[in-house]
Amino acid sequence: MLKDTRSWQKKAEAVGLEEEYKLNYEMTSAFLHFTSYSLLTPNIASQDEIDYKYRLINQYIEQITTNISIFSRVNLYDNLNIMYV
Repeated sequence: MLKDTRSWQKKAEAVGLEEEYKLNYEMTSAFLHFTSYSLLTPNIASQDEIDYKYRLINQYIEQITTNISIFSRVNLYDNLNIMYV
């Protein structure tokens, strides 16, 4: 079995995704780890947080489809409709 002892942060840095890691870590850490501040904050994401995640997901989908097109030499955009929200 492969054993990779690097942290997620180190893995993100290795592939150039350190900024995405930092943004997601800061946003999700508060949801996952209880603190006294957690008692004072709502347990439902705000509309800004939801919009941020949608934009981030959309960016990843665009990157993934672009990479698939490049590496498979198939133009996926001819057969794909991207809807912006």
